[in-house]
Amino acid sequence: MPARLVPIATEAVYATEWLPVAHLLGTKWLPLFQVGAEFGQDDIGHVESEFLGASMQFVADGKPELAARANAVVKELRNAVASSHSNLVFFIG
Repeated sequence: MPARLVPIATEAVYATEWLPVAHLLGTKWLPLFQVGAEFGQDDIGHVESEFLGASMQFVADGKPELAARANAVVKELRNAVASSHSNLVFFIG
C-alpha cells in the first residue's frame, strides 16, 4: 500500500494550537506527533480517540478548520485499515 499523506498543521500551528489542546485533554499520542511517531493497529483506537477529542475541543473553541483537520486524520486512518488485510504501521509527524 502506498503512503498516504494527510496534512495536519505547520510546525507553528501544531505548537500553538494542537499542543495546548493535547495537554488540556491529557493525551498521550498527540504531543508525540509534533516530532513524529510510529504506531501500529493495536494503538489506532487510542490515536483516533485523541484526534476525535481534539476535534470536539476545537469546535468548542470556535476553530472548525482545526476540527476538520482532526476529523480528516481519523477518516484516513479508518480508510487505511478498511482497505488493508495486513498489519499496518502508521507514522504521523
